[in-house]
Amino acid sequence: QRVVLGGLSDRPELNGQRGVAQSFRLGRYAVAIDGSAECVRVRPDKLCQDTDEVIAVSDEVIAAAERGDEAAVLAWLEGGGRVDATYKRGAVSGMTLLMLAMMKGHEGLAEALLQRGADVSLQTSK
Repeated sequence: QRVVLGGLSDRPELNGQRGVAQSFRLGRYAVAIDGSAECVRVRPDKLCQDTDEVIAVSDEVIAAAERGDEAAVLAWLEGGGRVDATYKRGAVSGMTLLMLAMMKGHEGLAEALLQRGADVSLQTSK
């Protein structure tokens, strides 16, 4: 899982660094720091999910959803895209492909996203 380190008083230079939580032992995660060979052991309360990783819907996938191009969106999901990944559109953040499909009236795409576990309870910032 991608994480961001924070609240480290003994290693403040690592606060804000991103990495991958690899294993959990003796109450701490081993985190491989991005761009470094260093791996540090960190308590769970000093980590948060890397939200930059979650907001990773490309403009091409958004355009495909706007057109109702189910094949393109499903190919992106099969390639590792997250069904509830969010993106920002103008001043509104937290948009999902399901929201877009419903706003554009693409029922087939919306149904395909729901079948793959899209969360209907998510909300945007506005």
